[in-house]
Amino acid sequence: MRAHTRTEIASLATNSLQELAEKHGNCAGSQSDAFFAPELESRSPAVRQKAEAVVKRWCVGCPVRDLCLEIALRSEGDRGETPYGIWGGMTVAQRLPLIRARRDRNRQKQEVA
Repeated sequence: MRAHTRTEIASLATNSLQELAEKHGNCAGSQSDAFFAPELESRSPAVRQKAEAVVKRWCVGCPVRDLCLEIALRSEGDRGETPYGIWGGMTVAQRLPLIRARRDRNRQKQEVA
């Protein structure tokens, strides 16, 4: 599968992004529970970081990593929710600066319009 440009990603509907990610992701067919394990929140930081590092290895070189990240960012922006887990190789804490930047850009666009 070829990489998608930012423009292509932005033009795809969220359900199309999800279909591509589920079909072509390195994690396709895996035990995806490892990517979204909320029970890790109650574990020590060392245990959580180790588990996250293992899961993130699946994302290295993934052909749909950018699509996966976009799914999470859209969920966070559209519903104001932050999907738990590893999306596009990033944890919630790693995505927060991207979420804030996107919200700021959207707010500025609305003010100009």
